[in-house]
Amino acid sequence: MTMKIFLAHLIVFISIVAFCSGERALLDDAWMKYEYRDFDSAWRNFQRVERETKDKDLNLHCEALTGLAFCLQFGKMVNAGVGDYEGAVGYYHKCIELKGDDARLVPFWKSMMAECMYRVYSLNGNKDYYHQAMEIWSELDGSQPDSLVAQDSLLFRTVVPTRDFHDPGTDKKIARMEEYIEPILDNIRETGDAGDYAGTEKAVLAGAMANYLGALYANRHEFKKATEYYETYAILGPTSHHYKLNAFYSIARISDAELGDMDRAIRYYTRIFTESPAYTKSYFSMQRVEALKKLREKHGKESSKEAP
Repeated sequence: MTMKIFLAHLIVFISIVAFCSGERALLDDAWMKYEYRDFDSAWRNFQRVERETKDKDLNLHCEALTGLAFCLQFGKMVNAGVGDYEGAVGYYHKCIELKGDDARLVPFWKSMMAECMYRVYSLNGNKDYYHQAMEIWSELDGSQPDSLVAQDSLLFRTVVPTRDFHDPGTDKKIARMEEYIEPILDNIRETGDAGDYAGTEKAVLAGAMANYLGALYANRHEFKKATEYYETYAILGPTSHHYKLNAFYSIARISDAELGDMDRAIRYYTRIFTESPAYTKSYFSMQRVEALKKLREKHGKESSKEAP
């Protein structure tokens, strides 16, 4: 799960907790330190709030527990071990235990538990954790298939276990992802935009799925599929303009070098240097447009000579 998704969930936390000036301020400071990757300071603040709110404010207490879980699950990056993930599972489970199964954030906590369990399985082969993770994901798929947590878990299940885009086993992993975004893709094919899906919860991570599928099919040399998914990604709205320009460039290069689609290549190269002249590949894009236009003109003249 990305930092932006973390913060989206934190906004939910902050919007529902009761006002409690000292602890609230300390928690806000902890999240700020967490965002800036000062995990040791964040951990100390989360611990202090967890202690001070134990019998005082359940919402703040569970928020602090979640912060502690985040520090264990994400704070050590690639150095996180089995004990870190199991510790995070314990904190998430405690939140569910305290708040009850009907609490608003239970699906989120369960999703995070499943990710941690799968990480433990990947490190030591714990089949019990693997099956528990699969049960949680199956539950989320059935109860709220279009929710943010279900989309995030779908991305996780597809991307994390995949080591080789060319592995035939990858087909099974991406089938569910393709099925999920197909209705949005159909709308884009028909109208050129996301239509009613734009801005909906179902489309929040659909762009990230499309970008992943674009990279996968480009690596497999299935270039028409790759460009279609990259175009879908660009339409659904990447998280930054820079990422959108990267998608434009991928479409332009594939269209230019692999598909021989000069019109599409020119269109996307042009978008790059007109929308962002400072982009690192803008000058190259401008040069390719000039070259392709000359080539297209030459081909047009040759075709007219050959015509009866």
